Amino acid sequence: MNVDPRRTKALARALDLRPVKSRGQHFLTAPPIVDGIVTCAGVGPEDGVLEIGPGLGALTAALAERVRRVVAVEIDRRLVAALNELFADRPSVHIVEGDVLAVDLPELLNRHFAPETPVHVVANLPYYITTPILFRLLEHGDRFRAITIMVQKEVADRLVATPGTKAYGALTASVARFARVEKCLDVPAGAFFPPPAVASRVVRLVPHRPSPYAGCREGYGHLVAVAFKSRRKTLANNLRQAHPALPIDWGAWLEAHGYDAKIRGEMLAPDDFCRLGAALWTLLQARTG
Repeated sequence: MNVDPRRTKALARALDLRPVKSRGQHFLTAPPIVDGIVTCAGVGPEDGVLEIGPGLGALTAALAERVRRVVAVEIDRRLVAALNELFADRPSVHIVEGDVLAVDLPELLNRHFAPETPVHVVANLPYYITTPILFRLLEHGDRFRAITIMVQKEVADRLVATPGTKAYGALTASVARFARVEKCLDVPAGAFFPPPAVASRVVRLVPHRPSPYAGCREGYGHLVAVAFKSRRKTLANNLRQAHPALPIDWGAWLEAHGYDAKIRGEMLAPDDFCRLGAALWTLLQARTG
């Protein structure tokens, strides 16, 4: 096996594989970026890796040098055939043809990784479906030691944003319920073939263990949706709009729970969404049965 990121473009031509724009295919070509992603992932010799969208295997090869097993899920049948050929001499690398949004993820993990194996996700995600893939992974976060992904820089900024900033929103708060997010490295467009039209960044998500928000799951999610429904409105106004049948002074309700009556949702930290969300969910259950 000789998968050198610097030869990615030549390899694609040799295999007559053209990146498919509709699938967001951009293959890594820069060894320093590949090494940086592996370093960010923090994987070791006893670990397993679930890779999503391996492309032409530049990152797959680097991971295979560091970990016990790599399971790479690829939707493009052309790439699956190429990857199976490229990694034919590496029994620790398993190529799975499939859509990560449709595959039975628990079954896949149980089939390829022993229960005691620490499993990491490492992925260069197609930018147009970053969010659904991310939440699919987070729903099974108890199976992952960490999730290291390359995303559009704008999305990365939203993932690490703090309350009160422009980038802070529903994505930030929703992801925070599942995991802590760390910035790793920026990736220039020139590190890909073909280069994307946007800047990229690698982030690492570490699932909460145990989760501090396990007791407020329903209320947390509901309040996040309500709070950012109309970003420029106060939280009280958004609550009034979301629950018009309830004769409640939402400003007074917020004050009773220790918050300003005119606070906006973007000012709430994850702990606030949990606390207020749990109280709101209790209220809704009592009023609506």
